[in-house]
Amino acid sequence: MNYKFEIANDNGNSEHKIIINGTLLRQPNVYAVLHSDPGESDEQLDSIVSNLHDHIDIRIESKAITGTYRYLIGNAALQSVSQADLYNMDVKNLKKHLEDLPIINTLGTIVAEAVKNHYKEQNELKDGETINVDVNMTTALPASIHDSESEKTFHNRFVDHLHQVKVYIKNLVINVHVKFNFVKVMKEGVPALFALIEDGQEHYRNDDIFDQFNKDYKTEVDGSYFLDKRLLHTDIGDGSTELVYTTGYSADPYKSTGEKFGLGQAIEKASVNLSKELDIDITRQKISEYLKDSSHRFHKLALKHMAQPKKEVADKLFSSIVNRLKALAYEVDVIPVYGGASILLKDVLYKRLKDYCEDYGIEVLWVPSQFAVDMNVKGMSIYNNIRLNELAKEQVKA
Repeated sequence: MNYKFEIANDNGNSEHKIIINGTLLRQPNVYAVLHSDPGESDEQLDSIVSNLHDHIDIRIESKAITGTYRYLIGNAALQSVSQADLYNMDVKNLKKHLEDLPIINTLGTIVAEAVKNHYKEQNELKDGETINVDVNMTTALPASIHDSESEKTFHNRFVDHLHQVKVYIKNLVINVHVKFNFVKVMKEGVPALFALIEDGQEHYRNDDIFDQFNKDYKTEVDGSYFLDKRLLHTDIGDGSTELVYTTGYSADPYKSTGEKFGLGQAIEKASVNLSKELDIDITRQKISEYLKDSSHRFHKLALKHMAQPKKEVADKLFSSIVNRLKALAYEVDVIPVYGGASILLKDVLYKRLKDYCEDYGIEVLWVPSQFAVDMNVKGMSIYNNIRLNELAKEQVKA
């Protein structure tokens, strides 16, 4: 059986967001290496397959990564092994294009979706059968490391190899062969421009993403407002912060930069302190869960231990933004702020940044929490609808 996937892939330091043929999937961006067979699940096959993205158990054979191991991906890793066995991206030494995690977790999500589609169509899975998947994909690297060399390296790790993956489900082993035909590697921050301007339905965006902005500046805008504006995107993640300068649909690499820090360092500090208080080992992923879930019994404790570290990150971010504005001679019209980390930082950075920018006639669009995390992946998906097939055809002709 053959499948064709069009993919928007935002491989974040904390969370993996990926859109496959229009379906948005999220996972904690972690994996665990299995050193022994965990045994067969007691769950029914129907139940496992319907929730397969929470049960990703795979072995990868690919020259793109080091070694041939068996992995649990995302939620399966968090739920099934001790936290000490988790692997995630290094927020202190960000080299995403060289790490194995983006390749491993991208493949894991793709093959799980392929098996789900296959089961839905065939109503069965046969031990040893092979599924083939052809992929056209848009992904991104942080501005702090994005250049022609890192882009080529990351691109080639996907495109230059056939990735052979075994998927373990109960007593079955399904073979999935993944071939990336075309991969576009963008600079993080640029895809979000498409999500800011367009709604994905060939119209300008016009929803409550602009409510606070309209209130702050006593205006009524839609996505078209940003078409001719000079924007300094501030995309705050766990491992990096991207400061990308755009006008229209074009990014200026000479006026863009990235900082190799984000909220991840603050979360790591908080996890150490919370681990000491509770006398248990709490990873960055776990404390992120506590922070997101207001009903969790450790939510307030996590917030307490985050208070000081996030202020320190906010100070660094404010200085970075101010320095970038000075370097640009304040020739900026709007600063859109988004990314998963922007949600927790809003109470310590938004007003400070807005007040500073008022003196220079610069507006601040702090993207609401319900949109902040998905700006890049949604933007990639919109970009795919506009350009991906066209670019893939151009590559074939070349």
